[in-house]
Amino acid sequence: MPTQPFHAALDELPKFPGLDGYFTRAAITADHATFQVIWLKPHHPPVPTDQHPFDQTVFVFSGELELVLDGFGRYVVRPGECLYIPGGVPHTAKALGEETLHALDIFAPARDDYRHMVEHQLQAEPVSPSSR
Repeated sequence: MPTQPFHAALDELPKFPGLDGYFTRAAITADHATFQVIWLKPHHPPVPTDQHPFDQTVFVFSGELELVLDGFGRYVVRPGECLYIPGGVPHTAKALGEETLHALDIFAPARDDYRHMVEHQLQAEPVSPSSR
């Protein structure tokens, strides 16, 4: 996995769209976790149920996110809040309100199936602390 520090602005990371343009994400990785920044516009189409073996923690920066966890119930995560989802738990997501949801997902262990989203980081030239 990464062998050097990586410093970037979110606006400069490669973006990966989904849900007919309502969903955008970018990612970086570490040896033991993958970090996914997401933007989800209001009034989006249904998000398919997700289930994976990775522990997931969602941190919301703006907007509101409804998460329904199979066997655990419904949670509304607001700015400044987070929700931990154990690996293997099926879950659905929905942006609430009129504001675009901006959030950070942390997956552990690192997701190899997201490698296509982090190639920019793995192929980056070394960055010195003063280069930004």
